[in-house]
Amino acid sequence: METYKIQRTRLERAIRELFPACKVIFDDSQAPDKFKMQVADGVTGKILLETYGHWLVREMVEKSDEQLRALLKAWRREILRRERSDHPAPRPRLGPD
Repeated sequence: METYKIQRTRLERAIRELFPACKVIFDDSQAPDKFKMQVADGVTGKILLETYGHWLVREMVEKSDEQLRALLKAWRREILRRERSDHPAPRPRLGPD
């Protein structure tokens, strides 16, 4: 459970660096070895991102901070591209599920 808390905090911090006005919503009904989350606009509450499947805690441990930020940056670029084209954002995967 301690590893889960550490990785959740790490993930929240990385998301807030890239999406400062957003709120991270974790699905707390998931097993303690998995993450499922959404990123919502902090003002409107609109869901901007949603994970596809589960992100496994062990996969988070294996990723460097730079790898995690790179994944989230790609996610952010896709959001911006989709907002311009008015299509829903995809559900990125951390790894195989």
